[in-house]
Formats: sequence, structure tokens, C-alpha cells
Amino acid sequence: MKALSLRLSICVLFALVGLFLGLFATARPLNDPTIRRFHDASDRQHGPFPTIQIQPVASGFASPVTVTNASDGSGRLFILEQFGRIRIFVNGTVLPTPFLDIHEVVSCCGEQGLL
Repeated sequence: MKALSLRLSICVLFALVGLFLGLFATARPLNDPTIRRFHDASDRQHGPFPTIQIQPVASGFASPVTVTNASDGSGRLFILEQFGRIRIFVNGTVLPTPFLDIHEVVSCCGEQGLL
């Protein structure tokens, strides 16, 4: 049993030494200009952050959890509601007929529902 424990200790030691040598061999010096460093706001090279404006484009959804596009060139967006309905948003309006409505078989809310 002691021999097995000794062999295991030696294997772990060699693994750690190998890991250290591998990291040491690939390390770059601290003054390497290719290393990207974080700077404070006064040291930005690319100017100030862009201004972002948010505009609501649709409303009336019940617990929306996902928005995705149709990926067919139609410009449609699918809005997934947690309680079991997928609505279609196209040309600035929400269509009255949902793409899918399975709210009767979906247990909702919290960590449940159509996620």
C-alpha cells in the first residue's frame, strides 16, 4: 500500500512539474506589446463609448422570454411567451394569430413553461 501511495505521489509531482514547465515555456514577458491590458476610462484609445437608445417596437406580450428571426428573408420575428405561445412580429405589427399556441399543455411559470 505504501508503494502505491509513493508511486501516486511521484506521478502527481511529475504532472505538476510538467504543467509548470509548459506554462513557463509559453509565457510572454510583462512588457510584451501584444498582450491586451485593461485601462481606465482616461486611457481609452478609441474614444468614448457610443450612445445607445432603446425604443419599444411592440407590446402586449405575456412573459416574453426569447426573440428570434425567421432566417428566411421575410423580416419576421418570433416572440416566445413563457406560458406557451409564439407570436409573430412583422412589418411593425404583431399578427393576431400566433405561430404556435400550446398554453393548454404548458405548466407555467418560475422555472417552468416554454423556455
